Amino acid sequence: MTKDTKFNNAPNPQPEHNVPPTQELIILLSDNNFRNNYVKVQTESDQQLKQQVIGEMKQKVKKQVNDEIFQIAATRLNIAVEDGPTQGDNWQQTIKEVKSEQVEGKPRWEKLNEDYLSKALEDDEYKQKLLEADNRIAVAEKTKQGDLDALKQEVEKRKNDPTLIDALEMWGRSPNAKSDFGVDNNGYNAGIIHFFEYRSVSEKNGRYKNSTVPITIDGFIFYSNCYKNLLQNIDPIKNPDVVASVLLTDDLGQIRMQLITSNHEGIVAFRRADEIGAPKIITIIPGQNEEVMMKSINSELDGSNKSKKRLNKLNNGIVLVPISQYKNILS
Repeated sequence: MTKDTKFNNAPNPQPEHNVPPTQELIILLSDNNFRNNYVKVQTESDQQLKQQVIGEMKQKVKKQVNDEIFQIAATRLNIAVEDGPTQGDNWQQTIKEVKSEQVEGKPRWEKLNEDYLSKALEDDEYKQKLLEADNRIAVAEKTKQGDLDALKQEVEKRKNDPTLIDALEMWGRSPNAKSDFGVDNNGYNAGIIHFFEYRSVSEKNGRYKNSTVPITIDGFIFYSNCYKNLLQNIDPIKNPDVVASVLLTDDLGQIRMQLITSNHEGIVAFRRADEIGAPKIITIIPGQNEEVMMKSINSELDGSNKSKKRLNKLNNGIVLVPISQYKNILS
Protein backbone atom coordinates (compact mmCIF):
# COMPACT_ATOMS: atom_id res chain seq x y z
CA MET A 1 0.00 0.00 0.00
CA THR A 2 1.09 3.59 -0.52
CA LYS A 3 0.77 6.48 1.89
CA ASP A 4 -2.08 7.84 -0.19
CA THR A 5 -5.22 7.48 1.91
CA LYS A 6 -7.46 7.31 -1.16
CA PHE A 7 -8.42 3.91 -2.47
CA ASN A 8 -11.03 2.11 -4.55
CA ASN A 9 -13.52 -0.60 -3.63
CA ALA A 10 -12.36 -0.83 -0.02
CA PRO A 11 -14.87 -1.37 2.78
CA ASN A 12 -13.69 1.49 4.97
CA PRO A 13 -11.23 4.42 4.90
CA GLN A 14 -7.66 3.74 5.91
CA PRO A 15 -6.54 5.52 9.09
CA GLU A 16 -3.22 7.31 9.12
CA HIS A 17 -0.43 6.18 11.42
CA ASN A 18 -1.00 6.80 15.12
CA VAL A 19 -4.66 7.70 14.75
CA PRO A 20 -6.32 6.94 18.10
CA PRO A 21 -8.47 3.80 17.90
CA THR A 22 -11.55 5.84 18.85
CA GLN A 23 -10.98 8.05 15.81
CA GLU A 24 -10.40 4.94 13.71
CA LEU A 25 -13.83 3.72 14.79
CA ILE A 26 -15.43 7.07 13.94
CA ILE A 27 -13.83 6.88 10.47
CA LEU A 28 -15.37 3.44 9.94
CA LEU A 29 -18.81 4.49 11.18
CA SER A 30 -18.72 7.53 8.85
CA ASP A 31 -17.87 5.56 5.73
CA ASN A 32 -20.72 5.09 3.24
CA ASN A 33 -19.41 1.76 1.96
CA PHE A 34 -19.37 0.32 5.46
CA ARG A 35 -22.76 1.80 6.32
CA ASN A 36 -24.45 0.52 3.16
CA ASN A 37 -22.95 -2.93 3.56
CA TYR A 38 -23.85 -3.02 7.25
CA VAL A 39 -27.48 -2.12 6.56
CA LYS A 40 -27.67 -4.67 3.74
CA VAL A 41 -26.26 -7.49 5.87
CA GLN A 42 -28.27 -6.60 8.96
CA THR A 43 -31.55 -6.56 6.99
CA GLU A 44 -30.94 -9.83 5.17
CA SER A 45 -33.83 -11.54 6.96
CA ASP A 46 -36.22 -8.83 5.76
CA GLN A 47 -34.85 -9.12 2.22
CA GLN A 48 -35.36 -12.86 2.39
CA LEU A 49 -39.04 -12.39 3.25
CA LYS A 50 -39.43 -10.31 0.10
CA GLN A 51 -37.65 -12.96 -1.95
CA GLN A 52 -39.97 -15.54 -0.45
CA VAL A 53 -43.00 -13.59 -1.73
CA ILE A 54 -41.42 -13.34 -5.19
CA GLY A 55 -40.43 -17.01 -5.10
CA GLU A 56 -43.96 -18.11 -4.26
CA MET A 57 -45.30 -16.05 -7.15
CA LYS A 58 -42.80 -17.60 -9.56
CA GLN A 59 -43.67 -21.09 -8.37
CA LYS A 60 -47.34 -20.33 -8.99
CA VAL A 61 -46.54 -19.15 -12.51
CA LYS A 62 -44.41 -22.22 -13.17
CA LYS A 63 -47.25 -24.50 -12.10
CA GLN A 64 -49.76 -22.64 -14.27
CA VAL A 65 -47.49 -22.91 -17.31
CA ASN A 66 -46.84 -26.62 -16.77
CA ASP A 67 -50.51 -27.32 -16.16
CA GLU A 68 -51.47 -25.75 -19.49
CA ILE A 69 -48.67 -27.49 -21.39
CA PHE A 70 -49.57 -30.85 -19.84
CA GLN A 71 -53.23 -30.31 -20.73
CA ILE A 72 -52.41 -29.55 -24.37
CA ALA A 73 -50.15 -32.63 -24.55
CA ALA A 74 -52.82 -34.83 -22.97
CA THR A 75 -55.48 -33.57 -25.42
CA ARG A 76 -53.26 -34.45 -28.37
CA LEU A 77 -52.73 -37.95 -27.06
CA ASN A 78 -56.42 -38.25 -26.21
CA ILE A 79 -55.67 -39.14 -22.58
CA ALA A 80 -56.17 -37.61 -19.15
CA VAL A 81 -53.25 -35.57 -17.79
CA GLU A 82 -52.77 -37.98 -14.88
CA ASP A 83 -52.31 -40.81 -17.39
CA GLY A 84 -49.50 -38.99 -19.22
CA PRO A 85 -46.59 -40.64 -17.36
CA THR A 86 -47.91 -44.07 -18.43
CA GLN A 87 -47.12 -43.13 -22.04
CA GLY A 88 -43.37 -43.14 -21.39
CA ASP A 89 -41.21 -41.48 -24.06
CA ASN A 90 -44.28 -40.56 -26.11
CA TRP A 91 -45.52 -38.34 -23.29
CA GLN A 92 -42.16 -36.63 -22.86
CA GLN A 93 -41.78 -36.09 -26.60
CA THR A 94 -45.22 -34.57 -26.89
CA ILE A 95 -44.53 -32.20 -24.00
CA LYS A 96 -41.28 -31.17 -25.67
CA GLU A 97 -43.09 -30.46 -28.95
CA VAL A 98 -45.80 -28.43 -27.21
CA LYS A 99 -43.21 -26.33 -25.38
CA SER A 100 -41.20 -25.54 -28.52
CA GLU A 101 -44.09 -24.74 -30.87
CA GLN A 102 -44.12 -21.13 -32.01
CA VAL A 103 -46.90 -18.93 -30.64
CA GLU A 104 -46.89 -15.29 -31.76
CA GLY A 105 -43.27 -15.66 -32.80
CA LYS A 106 -42.07 -17.27 -29.57
CA PRO A 107 -41.81 -20.81 -28.18
CA ARG A 108 -45.09 -21.65 -26.46
CA TRP A 109 -43.27 -22.20 -23.11
CA GLU A 110 -41.79 -18.68 -23.25
CA LYS A 111 -45.08 -17.06 -24.32
CA LEU A 112 -47.03 -18.78 -21.53
CA ASN A 113 -44.47 -17.69 -18.96
CA GLU A 114 -44.76 -14.09 -20.10
CA ASP A 115 -48.55 -14.17 -20.03
CA TYR A 116 -48.93 -15.77 -16.62
CA LEU A 117 -46.15 -13.65 -15.14
CA SER A 118 -47.81 -10.49 -16.40
CA LYS A 119 -51.08 -11.53 -14.74
CA ALA A 120 -49.33 -12.50 -11.51
CA LEU A 121 -47.59 -9.13 -11.25
CA GLU A 122 -50.96 -7.39 -11.49
CA ASP A 123 -52.57 -9.64 -8.90
CA ASP A 124 -53.80 -7.51 -5.99
CA GLU A 125 -52.83 -10.08 -3.37
CA TYR A 126 -49.29 -10.33 -4.71
CA LYS A 127 -48.90 -6.54 -4.97
CA GLN A 128 -50.09 -6.15 -1.39
CA LYS A 129 -47.63 -8.76 -0.09
CA LEU A 130 -44.82 -7.13 -2.04
CA LEU A 131 -45.76 -3.69 -0.72
CA GLU A 132 -45.77 -4.99 2.85
CA ALA A 133 -42.34 -6.59 2.29
CA ASP A 134 -40.91 -3.37 0.83
CA ASN A 135 -42.29 -1.34 3.73
CA ARG A 136 -40.76 -3.79 6.19
CA ILE A 137 -37.36 -3.46 4.46
CA ALA A 138 -37.59 0.32 4.46
CA VAL A 139 -38.33 0.42 8.19
CA ALA A 140 -35.53 -2.04 8.94
CA GLU A 141 -33.02 -0.09 6.84
CA LYS A 142 -33.98 3.20 8.52
CA THR A 143 -33.62 1.56 11.94
CA LYS A 144 -30.15 0.21 11.15
CA GLN A 145 -29.00 3.55 9.76
CA GLY A 146 -30.28 5.16 12.94
CA ASP A 147 -28.37 2.64 15.02
CA LEU A 148 -25.16 3.60 13.24
CA ASP A 149 -25.85 7.30 13.72
CA ALA A 150 -26.42 6.75 17.43
CA LEU A 151 -23.32 4.60 17.70
CA LYS A 152 -21.16 7.23 15.98
CA GLN A 153 -22.50 9.92 18.31
CA GLU A 154 -21.79 7.70 21.29
CA VAL A 155 -18.18 7.16 20.19
CA GLU A 156 -17.66 10.88 19.67
CA LYS A 157 -19.11 11.54 23.12
CA ARG A 158 -17.06 8.83 24.83
CA LYS A 159 -13.83 9.03 22.83
CA ASN A 160 -11.91 9.90 26.00
CA ASP A 161 -13.65 7.29 28.15
CA PRO A 162 -10.87 5.22 29.80
CA THR A 163 -12.96 2.03 29.71
CA LEU A 164 -13.44 2.36 25.95
CA ILE A 165 -9.80 3.21 25.37
CA ASP A 166 -8.68 0.26 27.50
CA ALA A 167 -11.00 -2.09 25.59
CA LEU A 168 -9.59 -0.90 22.26
CA GLU A 169 -6.00 -1.11 23.49
CA MET A 170 -6.25 -4.82 24.29
CA TRP A 171 -6.57 -5.51 20.56
CA GLY A 172 -3.62 -5.61 18.19
CA ARG A 173 -3.47 -4.72 14.50
CA SER A 174 -5.03 -6.90 11.83
CA PRO A 175 -6.09 -6.75 8.18
CA ASN A 176 -9.67 -5.70 7.59
CA ALA A 177 -12.43 -7.94 6.24
CA LYS A 178 -11.10 -7.48 2.69
CA SER A 179 -7.60 -8.54 3.78
CA ASP A 180 -6.33 -5.00 3.24
CA PHE A 181 -3.27 -4.18 5.35
CA GLY A 182 -3.93 -0.44 5.60
CA VAL A 183 -1.54 2.49 5.21
CA ASP A 184 2.09 1.31 5.17
CA ASN A 185 0.91 -2.14 6.29
CA ASN A 186 -0.09 -0.65 9.63
CA GLY A 187 -3.32 -2.63 9.70
CA TYR A 188 -6.44 -1.80 11.66
CA ASN A 189 -7.49 -2.16 15.27
CA ALA A 190 -8.52 -5.81 15.43
CA GLY A 191 -11.33 -5.10 17.89
CA ILE A 192 -12.93 -2.61 15.51
CA ILE A 193 -12.61 -5.10 12.66
CA HIS A 194 -13.98 -8.08 14.59
CA PHE A 195 -16.79 -6.43 16.55
CA PHE A 196 -17.93 -3.75 14.12
CA GLU A 197 -16.72 -4.18 10.54
CA TYR A 198 -17.38 -7.90 10.35
CA ARG A 199 -21.08 -7.20 10.79
CA SER A 200 -21.05 -5.55 7.36
CA VAL A 201 -19.81 -8.72 5.67
CA SER A 202 -22.32 -11.53 5.19
CA GLU A 203 -19.68 -14.28 5.42
CA LYS A 204 -18.39 -12.88 8.72
CA ASN A 205 -21.67 -11.82 10.28
CA GLY A 206 -22.82 -15.37 11.06
CA ARG A 207 -20.82 -15.45 14.28
CA TYR A 208 -23.03 -12.70 15.72
CA LYS A 209 -26.46 -14.03 14.75
CA ASN A 210 -27.02 -15.69 18.12
CA SER A 211 -25.10 -13.14 20.15
CA THR A 212 -26.92 -11.24 22.89
CA VAL A 213 -24.21 -8.58 23.07
CA PRO A 214 -25.53 -5.36 21.47
CA ILE A 215 -23.49 -3.41 18.94
CA THR A 216 -22.97 -0.50 21.32
CA ILE A 217 -19.94 0.93 23.06
CA ASP A 218 -20.85 -0.85 26.28
CA GLY A 219 -21.40 -4.01 24.24
CA PHE A 220 -17.92 -3.70 22.77
CA ILE A 221 -16.38 -3.05 26.18
CA PHE A 222 -18.13 -6.11 27.62
CA TYR A 223 -17.11 -8.24 24.61
CA SER A 224 -13.48 -7.13 24.91
CA ASN A 225 -13.30 -7.60 28.66
CA CYS A 226 -14.51 -11.18 28.35
CA TYR A 227 -11.44 -11.95 26.26
CA LYS A 228 -9.23 -9.76 28.41
CA ASN A 229 -10.15 -11.86 31.43
CA LEU A 230 -9.57 -15.03 29.43
CA LEU A 231 -6.04 -13.91 28.55
CA GLN A 232 -5.15 -13.52 32.20
CA ASN A 233 -5.16 -17.31 32.58
CA ILE A 234 -4.57 -19.40 29.46
CA ASP A 235 -3.61 -22.61 31.27
CA PRO A 236 -6.17 -25.29 30.30
CA ILE A 237 -5.45 -27.14 33.54
CA LYS A 238 -6.49 -24.13 35.62
CA ASN A 239 -9.04 -22.48 33.33
CA PRO A 240 -12.04 -24.57 32.14
CA ASP A 241 -12.75 -21.98 29.43
CA VAL A 242 -9.46 -22.92 27.71
CA VAL A 243 -9.20 -26.25 25.90
CA ALA A 244 -5.60 -25.85 24.71
CA SER A 245 -3.01 -23.09 24.48
CA VAL A 246 0.49 -22.59 23.07
CA LEU A 247 3.12 -19.88 23.45
CA LEU A 248 5.85 -19.10 20.94
CA THR A 249 8.67 -16.57 21.06
CA ASP A 250 11.42 -15.49 18.68
CA ASP A 251 14.91 -14.01 18.81
CA LEU A 252 13.49 -10.48 19.00
CA GLY A 253 11.43 -11.28 22.09
CA GLN A 254 8.13 -11.19 20.21
CA ILE A 255 5.41 -13.51 21.49
CA ARG A 256 2.62 -15.31 19.66
CA MET A 257 -0.09 -16.97 21.70
CA GLN A 258 -2.77 -19.28 20.35
CA LEU A 259 -5.56 -20.98 22.22
CA ILE A 260 -8.81 -22.83 21.73
CA THR A 261 -11.74 -21.93 23.97
CA SER A 262 -14.46 -24.22 25.27
CA ASN A 263 -16.74 -22.50 22.75
CA HIS A 264 -14.49 -23.70 19.90
CA GLU A 265 -13.06 -20.28 19.18
CA GLY A 266 -9.49 -20.01 17.99
CA ILE A 267 -7.79 -16.95 19.48
CA VAL A 268 -4.46 -15.60 18.29
CA ALA A 269 -2.66 -12.86 20.22
CA PHE A 270 0.66 -11.18 19.51
CA ARG A 271 3.08 -9.05 21.50
CA ARG A 272 5.71 -7.04 19.73
CA ALA A 273 9.21 -6.61 21.10
CA ASP A 274 8.54 -3.07 22.35
CA GLU A 275 5.32 -4.00 24.17
CA ILE A 276 4.66 -5.22 27.71
CA GLY A 277 1.84 -7.09 29.40
CA ALA A 278 -0.51 -9.58 27.80
CA PRO A 279 -0.27 -10.22 24.05
CA LYS A 280 -2.89 -8.30 22.08
CA ILE A 281 -5.63 -10.19 20.29
CA ILE A 282 -5.25 -10.06 16.54
CA THR A 283 -7.90 -12.55 15.47
CA ILE A 284 -10.77 -14.67 16.72
CA ILE A 285 -11.99 -17.51 14.52
CA PRO A 286 -15.11 -19.56 15.37
CA GLY A 287 -15.37 -23.30 14.80
CA GLN A 288 -11.77 -24.19 15.64
CA ASN A 289 -10.21 -27.16 17.42
CA GLU A 290 -6.87 -28.24 18.84
CA GLU A 291 -5.87 -30.09 15.67
CA VAL A 292 -6.26 -26.95 13.57
CA MET A 293 -4.33 -24.91 16.13
CA MET A 294 -1.42 -27.35 16.22
CA LYS A 295 -1.21 -27.34 12.44
CA SER A 296 -0.77 -23.58 12.62
CA ILE A 297 1.80 -23.87 15.40
CA ASN A 298 3.81 -26.46 13.48
CA SER A 299 3.86 -24.21 10.42
CA GLU A 300 5.42 -21.54 12.65
CA LEU A 301 8.04 -23.90 14.01
CA ASP A 302 9.06 -25.44 10.72
CA GLY A 303 8.99 -22.11 8.87
CA SER A 304 6.54 -23.28 6.20
CA ASN A 305 4.53 -20.06 6.52
CA LYS A 306 7.53 -17.71 6.42
CA SER A 307 6.64 -16.50 2.95
CA LYS A 308 3.08 -15.50 3.89
CA LYS A 309 2.30 -11.82 4.05
CA ARG A 310 1.34 -11.13 7.64
CA LEU A 311 1.10 -8.14 9.93
CA ASN A 312 2.11 -10.02 13.07
CA LYS A 313 5.01 -12.18 12.08
CA LEU A 314 7.55 -13.92 14.29
CA ASN A 315 11.19 -13.52 13.30
CA ASN A 316 13.88 -16.20 13.47
CA GLY A 317 14.69 -18.56 16.33
CA ILE A 318 11.07 -19.49 17.06
CA VAL A 319 10.71 -21.73 20.11
CA LEU A 320 7.93 -23.06 22.31
CA VAL A 321 7.52 -21.45 25.71
CA PRO A 322 6.01 -23.43 28.62
CA ILE A 323 2.58 -22.15 29.64
CA SER A 324 3.94 -21.95 33.18
CA GLN A 325 6.03 -18.97 32.00
CA TYR A 326 2.96 -16.98 30.98
CA LYS A 327 2.71 -15.18 34.33
CA ASN A 328 6.22 -13.87 33.82
CA ILE A 329 5.15 -12.52 30.45
CA LEU A 330 2.23 -10.66 31.98
CA SER A 331 4.34 -9.02 34.70
